[in-house]
Amino acid sequence: MTKEEIIEMVMQIGGCDRPEDDSPALKMFVAFAKLVAAKEREACAKLCDYVYDNIVTDEHIKHMALKIRARGQVALCITGNVGQKTTGENNLS
Repeated sequence: MTKEEIIEMVMQIGGCDRPEDDSPALKMFVAFAKLVAAKEREACAKLCDYVYDNIVTDEHIKHMALKIRARGQVALCITGNVGQKTTGENNLS
């Protein structure tokens, strides 16, 4: 999810017209979207873990869980935001 997509969703719910890039409200919405994306990624990864542990012990399923979790770590390498669980300002998926 890009920052532009977040702005579009904020506008759809009537949160604001077109927020400035440095506005506190936009920063709050972006931070919230990052938290939601991280929570959804972890839920998907946990489902893969459950399937691997209880249903099918296929290494591809374990690999999928690792890949899902890794998506949240990509920006750490790019932005240098060590210690922060973020997906970057422009890509939340």
